[in-house]
Amino acid sequence: MKKYLIGSIVGGIIIFLWQGLSWMALGIHSDSMMYNASQENIMSLPVIGNWQTHSYNEKATQSLSRFFYSN
Repeated sequence: MKKYLIGSIVGGIIIFLWQGLSWMALGIHSDSMMYNASQENIMSLPVIGNWQTHSYNEKATQSLSRFFYSN
């Protein structure tokens, strides 16, 4: 049990350090944060709450809105 706990903690630290290095120091993901040529088209899609739909269907939109916002 002790081996699993220590391995999990060490593995978590290694993954945390790798993620920090890859995003901040190494710049591996820098292209994913740049402007995209089709960014305007993507951002103009209808949004329902936190869900972005790729086609607009008024009936489906109304039922989804009722589902997510009915309290």
